[in-house]
Amino acid sequence: MEYKRPTKDFDSLEPRPTQNRIGIERATKCDLDLLYPQLEDALSRHLARLDVLERARLQHPDNMWAIHNYRTGTTVGIYAMLMLNADGHRAILAGTLDPLDPDSTLLATPQSETKAIHTWGVYAPGLAAAAIPMIAKKLREPEFRSLDIFGNGTTEAGRRTMRQLGFHPANGNMNSHLFVYRRRPNSSS
Repeated sequence: MEYKRPTKDFDSLEPRPTQNRIGIERATKCDLDLLYPQLEDALSRHLARLDVLERARLQHPDNMWAIHNYRTGTTVGIYAMLMLNADGHRAILAGTLDPLDPDSTLLATPQSETKAIHTWGVYAPGLAAAAIPMIAKKLREPEFRSLDIFGNGTTEAGRRTMRQLGFHPANGNMNSHLFVYRRRPNSSS
């Protein structure tokens, strides 16, 4: 498989005015409960159980972001991440992080240092896709901007999107489903 140059860069994504229609907020249990049936339909075998999503949400508030359509008052998507501690960073590189049931000892807490971010799953159909640049902007904040971002390209659409945004196969393995977006330490982007 030939690697193509990205058409965009994740860190350069800027939110576009959506006439106050789409926004992101830290997900609540209600958001997860409401969206889980849709997530099951869209992500099927690549989706963690609802209790696992909830456990990750409770461990670190930045692990789950709900996408809301403010015009309709509905939750229309989710951007799920895992804030990884040093052990979690090593585990994802070694291929031992279980994406369907990650060991909570590998995840950062608000009181511990986050060493890397794993984009766990994105469900952003239609207009909800406008939230992805909002997440990119959030991940440029000081506490996140020097952290590498990993993602599992478990679907062809996911792999294509990651390649378009500057993610590369981790460890240089073109057949890997693990992608990484490398950031420069102390980046000021």
